[in-house]
Amino acid sequence: MSDLIKIAAHLAAARDVQLQKAGLRLDSSGSAQGDRAALERYLKLRQDQLMASMLVKGMRLDAGEAALLDRELRYVETQVMRRDYPALKHRLLIPTNRSIPRGAATASYRMVDQIRAAKIVTGMSTDIPRADVFATEFPTPLRAVASSFVYDVMELQQAAMSGFPIDAERAMACRDSIEVELNRIAFFGDAPYGLPGLLNNVNVTVVAAISASGQTVWNSSGTIKTAAGILADITLMIGTVRSATNGLYELNTILLPTALMTVLRMTPWSVAGGSALTLASFLRENFPGITFEEAIELDTANAGGTGGRIVGYVRDETVVDELIAGEYEQLPPQPDGLGFLNIGWAVTGGTRIRKPKAVVYLDGATA
Repeated sequence: MSDLIKIAAHLAAARDVQLQKAGLRLDSSGSAQGDRAALERYLKLRQDQLMASMLVKGMRLDAGEAALLDRELRYVETQVMRRDYPALKHRLLIPTNRSIPRGAATASYRMVDQIRAAKIVTGMSTDIPRADVFATEFPTPLRAVASSFVYDVMELQQAAMSGFPIDAERAMACRDSIEVELNRIAFFGDAPYGLPGLLNNVNVTVVAAISASGQTVWNSSGTIKTAAGILADITLMIGTVRSATNGLYELNTILLPTALMTVLRMTPWSVAGGSALTLASFLRENFPGITFEEAIELDTANAGGTGGRIVGYVRDETVVDELIAGEYEQLPPQPDGLGFLNIGWAVTGGTRIRKPKAVVYLDGATA
């Protein structure tokens, strides 16, 4: 018994030395206390000592055993890190119309116009002009967007052991996949399925960037377009909508490719000399009714799909709206052997531009 006590005391003393070397200490319950880095140092020290002891005794680990030992000593953080993706901005930048029920096949609106006719007449006049109205219907098809994911019983059991909710993570990936597709359709539409988009409506006027000292591009690697030249492009867009609508509509949103938003934020506002005021600040102060936003979708949205497009529009649901006839819904799991199939879906009609004259595209401003 005395030999066992001596051995235990020797092992305890060795453990205390190792804990001190790693920066750990024991509390009253005998548990090691310290930060994560200290714990990792202690585990690495114990692993090295164990390997050294086995080598002295002529023992070796094969690849599988070494990997198993490494896994046993590995600390896994509880926080899950996810890959970053560009923000989906369709719901932020486009008014959403959810008034259509999910079962509808199309969504239509009627545009009512008037025939206005009046003139001065005498008491016996019989040729009094007639006023009238007529309505034109504009239908938009509604399409289902779906994605799915599967898991089996064994995966759920393994996930429970590891603490990683694989079913919830796959459900999130399914929902995110549908949101990505809704975002794409909202901006670009889908011509084969008859869905319209915000960035490529054939009824919207397209204007070209103004040449300032021979330069039309804002972000050229050579000569950069002047702040005055950039301002001329913006006022061209504002004037185009005012003229087309006889002053009824004023732009309240201008969407820019990401590179051009950088130009606004970095370019000093100066016509004849240096200025600490950037062009973005100048625009905010002088056009308080217009919000300047950026979206990666505009980087290749021009007519040829080779460059950027600037879009100015009235952000109001009477002018432009994204049809969502059914938000994301996940159907009940369908058993398939030991697995389960899960389907998620939503219904969209793309982005309608009801009043194209209140929208304008500008091409030619990006390199």
